[in-house]
Amino acid sequence: MSAEQLQKLAVRMHHDPALVTQVYEQPEDTALREGISVQLLALLSAPDRRAWGADTERRDRVVEALRVEYPVSCALVELAGLGRAVLLDFFSTTHFHACVGRWGVQALAFADFLDDLSAKAGPALSECLALERAFAQVRRSPLRPRQISKEQTLPLQLLQAPWLQLVSVRSGTLALHGGIRDWLAGGAPPMQRELGAQDPELLIVERSDEQGGLSVGELPAALFEVVQRAEGQASSAELKSVLQRHGAEVDESEEVLNSLLSDQVLIRAVMR
Repeated sequence: MSAEQLQKLAVRMHHDPALVTQVYEQPEDTALREGISVQLLALLSAPDRRAWGADTERRDRVVEALRVEYPVSCALVELAGLGRAVLLDFFSTTHFHACVGRWGVQALAFADFLDDLSAKAGPALSECLALERAFAQVRRSPLRPRQISKEQTLPLQLLQAPWLQLVSVRSGTLALHGGIRDWLAGGAPPMQRELGAQDPELLIVERSDEQGGLSVGELPAALFEVVQRAEGQASSAELKSVLQRHGAEVDESEEVLNSLLSDQVLIRAVMR
């Protein structure tokens, strides 16, 4: 086991009291599960056990930092009667431990944890979470170039730009999310509580500035399908056929793709 692996285990112990208990009370089983020797594990159980919990506010600080990225989702968990304490359970889940194991993005692992709670908290959580997860992903995306060279001809292969995310949510989600955010900031409780079952909101989330600002807009179904189809790279011919299936003329479909290129929603893809 490398020093880095031991460090990851230590990070997990700082956040998960249950893991501390396992390391101290069940060293053989824990060493086997973690794939390390009992002798190496003993390095972590050598200090006074109480040292791992000396910073009693560590987990609360992390949860509050995560709440900044998922304010509405966390509020919906609490409004569903699950309580704030359930958010601290994140640190004992496979989502957290696997995230530390790969030095992953904790905010995205927390979204997976919140998604597990949606069965108990109701559909509003899963829909608002999908929106806030897209926000978190875009905040970590590459910056949009300030200038981009104009294409003389339509590229043969196109790709969804990496500085945006598409999200399809039930109708009313955007209004409900905004209403809860305003309420959390001291405004009136949101009037709308129920989400529609038809005509989903097809949204595009983009970075609006270099400071991490975001913009959210709705897309027509045809454009949403085009950009979504290009997420894994698609030929311009394939994307034209999507537009034509939605009623666009041949010339018009090429104009639409050129417009998406100019707006940096689509970019030229490397031929594969």
